[in-house]
Amino acid sequence: MTTADECLPCLLRQAMYTIQRIGLPPTTQGELIQEVLHLLSTLDMRQPAPIMGQRIHQLIRARVGDDDPYRTIKAESNALALEWFPSLQAQIHAALDPLAVAIRVAIAGNIIDYGAKQQVDRHDIEVTLTRALAMQLDEEALTTFRQTVSAASTILYLADNAGEIVFDRLLIECLPQEKVTLVVRGAPVINDATRIDAAAVGLEALVQVMDNGADIPGTVVDQCSPAFQQHFATADVIISKGQGNFETLVDAGRPIFYLFVAKCPIVAALVGCSVDTPVFQYLGAQEQTMRRCAACQ
Repeated sequence: MTTADECLPCLLRQAMYTIQRIGLPPTTQGELIQEVLHLLSTLDMRQPAPIMGQRIHQLIRARVGDDDPYRTIKAESNALALEWFPSLQAQIHAALDPLAVAIRVAIAGNIIDYGAKQQVDRHDIEVTLTRALAMQLDEEALTTFRQTVSAASTILYLADNAGEIVFDRLLIECLPQEKVTLVVRGAPVINDATRIDAAAVGLEALVQVMDNGADIPGTVVDQCSPAFQQHFATADVIISKGQGNFETLVDAGRPIFYLFVAKCPIVAALVGCSVDTPVFQYLGAQEQTMRRCAACQ
């Protein structure tokens, strides 16, 4: 997926929010924003927007000397999401179709996204949970999900954000956990989850956890570690969480289940929904290839 012109103001807004929340002096803030503007003018629009995000946040972290400006927000997001965990777990266990409810809950967790939003509070999570729990899942995609998960020897679960991974845990508990490998980012970027976050919410005690070796707010396979590339190439089932993973993997040519909230007009239009809509979509290898070829025309 390429970067649209409309993505540039969003990337700048996100960079400005990050710079402002660090608490730099106004003059230093202005200088750093100017550097970000210059960087934006040099980036390749044929690449997905998360690659631009990677470069921008590498610049910011290097200039301020902080390898994780969002560490406090990530810890707060994990703690906030864990408040919902017992009641949601009970709701899933009591459901007639626990897997379907867990999928909806995992999708709702994607609202905790400081790449797309400047603030996420209890109200945002409550509204998104209500919307996701009421959503009609694509029956064909759900049937395919059940069948492929049941037949799989290996399941690759690509995580997205801190806090969100608490909701992912509820879905993972409904999967054959011995088959699951959870993938987090290789280094901090925005509020994306790392190994620290996976450990903080109990996922390292539940399934195998690996990082992908990259600091992109998405998954660009050729920038990831050889170990991740091997897992990605051979996994029987790939579950992709989050909009950034969708943006970077939609042309990857592998069958993937996408679970996220469409938070921007560009992605929403591509999926065929309105902004802030929960999405559960399966794209087989042929559909991924068709999207890639269409993008090249």
